[in-house]
Amino acid sequence: MGFNPNGLEPQVIDFEEEWNEFRKSLDKAFLQKWPKDDYTAQYSRVYKICTASPEPKSEELYANISNYFDEKSQEKAMMLNQYEAQQLLEEYTEKWTRYQKATGDINNVCRYLNKNHVNTLNLTNVEAHLIDNRGHEYALSVVNLAFEKWRLKVIDKMSDKLVDACLTLIKEMRSGELIQDVQRGQVHTVVKSFMDVCQHKQRNRMELYQNKFERRLLRATSEFYDMEGKRILQQGDVGNYIARVLDIIKTEDRRAYSLFDRSTIQKQKERLVKSLIYDALDFLLEAGETMVKKWTENADQLNQLYRLFHDMEDPLSRLVKMFKQYVEEIGIKKIKKIKNPKEFVEATCNHYDQYKKFVDRVFVSEPEMELRTPYDAIDNIDMMQPDKQFLESLKDAMRTIATGFT
Repeated sequence: MGFNPNGLEPQVIDFEEEWNEFRKSLDKAFLQKWPKDDYTAQYSRVYKICTASPEPKSEELYANISNYFDEKSQEKAMMLNQYEAQQLLEEYTEKWTRYQKATGDINNVCRYLNKNHVNTLNLTNVEAHLIDNRGHEYALSVVNLAFEKWRLKVIDKMSDKLVDACLTLIKEMRSGELIQDVQRGQVHTVVKSFMDVCQHKQRNRMELYQNKFERRLLRATSEFYDMEGKRILQQGDVGNYIARVLDIIKTEDRRAYSLFDRSTIQKQKERLVKSLIYDALDFLLEAGETMVKKWTENADQLNQLYRLFHDMEDPLSRLVKMFKQYVEEIGIKKIKKIKNPKEFVEATCNHYDQYKKFVDRVFVSEPEMELRTPYDAIDNIDMMQPDKQFLESLKDAMRTIATGFT
């Protein structure tokens, strides 16, 4: 029969009476006023109900708890439905946090019910599935049952309003408006609740988060930065544009890391790259060609352009090609009138050294994450090395230059 708290033996009980007393304690849990001595008493009550004689009342208790969570989540939904925007975020955060705490405490008191009813029922269902190969449903632990009720009664009915409020606040962040830390915390709590209520699922745990929040976030990201990219581009200052885009990507990565699920970070970055880099690629490459030809004046901007293209295969390869062609063009001009082999060697060595220093200085990317300790610097040392593509292109250019000496 398992653990027997306080040595209790099976007893004949009045289930309705026991439930009414237990419900009073559940109400205390939701009021955050559940004294420790009653907490222990209700643990024993759950055991008494689950081992009642002549028939255990586990199933009835589980059904009543399910109905109780139905009532509570419906009650919260009705209260929340009267709020909008920022006030909705505040109220949702407060009510969801209290709901989590209360249902977590109730789950602890119902450990015996979880172990000897829910787990046994699931095992029986699995065994039946193995015998007749039919699908089976898992019974939920008390806390996951509570979360499922919240999903059905609150999130499914209010997700549009909740996501609207979150996206409004995120847009304000992106627009540079002053947002309090507590407001960021509210967005995080709302977004995370879309995942928390699905953690019990055997599969598709992220479906609610992705369908209700992530899709709309990514669409809003594209819409905002399509407009923002055009606005910055109209200013005509390529250096400012590149610097702003690098800053936006860095800021959005940090924001996504703190507010959203990790799986969203790369998806959002792809939207940013499309809106801010690919849509402005002709402008950036034209500017890049000018920077390469006047590299002594534009080394810093060229480094920023390289960092912008660092993870983009086609734009980076085109920048490499520009660099190689320029090195070849200048090198061939230098050796065109040289007839002495010794002068040729000196000229080509000087030419290589000059552009090798340039590569070492300019075509170096920064680590994406902040270096918080000396160990981080060691781990990221490879990221601080000159780009291999540019080093190889420099060597290829020197070979081409060498063939021009006769």
